[in-house]
Amino acid sequence: MSTKTSPLTKYRYRRRLPHLQKADAAVFVTFCTGGRLALPEAARDLVLVHCLREGGIQPFAGEGARATLARPTHRIHLYAAVVMPDHVHLLFLPLAG
Repeated sequence: MSTKTSPLTKYRYRRRLPHLQKADAAVFVTFCTGGRLALPEAARDLVLVHCLREGGIQPFAGEGARATLARPTHRIHLYAAVVMPDHVHLLFLPLAG
């Protein structure tokens, strides 16, 4: 009896949905807090600000980790961000490069 696993095993989702992505298609992502614990309002605000900055909607501050970049490069085009007490929904387009 062979114990060899399929090379696609690592890509399987618990509901066995396919995870195919076109190169120029928008992506919908949902992520949750550990144990589905509710985040305080200040933490939810930080998540939203981070999403807006990564999407190029809100400028980066003049101080901090990205202060050395003359022009921050954005990795996504953010269409929508919804921050709930215990989870976040994002709809974005990954940018090339």
